[in-house]
Amino acid sequence: MNKKAIATPLFVIFIIIILSTSIFLIKSNEKKDMVKFSIGETQSEIISAYLQSEKDNLFYEKLVEFNEYRSVKEFAETLPEIDGSFDFRGHFREILENNLKEYSPSITLGDNLMINFGKKKYYIQNQMLKLTYEREFIIAKQPIIDFSLLEGIKENGEYGIGQILNEDLEDEDIYADIRIKYKPIF
Repeated sequence: MNKKAIATPLFVIFIIIILSTSIFLIKSNEKKDMVKFSIGETQSEIISAYLQSEKDNLFYEKLVEFNEYRSVKEFAETLPEIDGSFDFRGHFREILENNLKEYSPSITLGDNLMINFGKKKYYIQNQMLKLTYEREFIIAKQPIIDFSLLEGIKENGEYGIGQILNEDLEDEDIYADIRIKYKPIF
């Protein structure tokens, strides 16, 4: 079979589709029936809202991490004043909760360091769409203090902050700048 016999009708159909789409866009812009017509605008706005929620989530994670390290320092400073029957986990939880509430009083802290920042809504509105994206921010964190080891060494009375941490304290720099730019084709 001849290749031109197959390719030519497909090419003609393709050209007809492109021409009819172009005529539709030109006529609708002339009549001002459609205020705005942009291919992919809605999708890029949805992706932008999602990426903004991810940036907020990263911010909340780093806020928790920063306040946890701050709480460890305060916790270590108050240890010499504590007697042998003291609840270490409860004391640390109280310090962490106070540090987090300095940022926002609506933050709630669960028993297993489940930190609830509440729900946040992201709105997407244009001529064709009104959409609300809602996300709840809950961060589950393992404490960086090893409370079982702390319970064991509280009987001797000798301890150091390096002995009770589950992880090393290191400087950390994180930069997140995500931008989406789109330009309408027509």
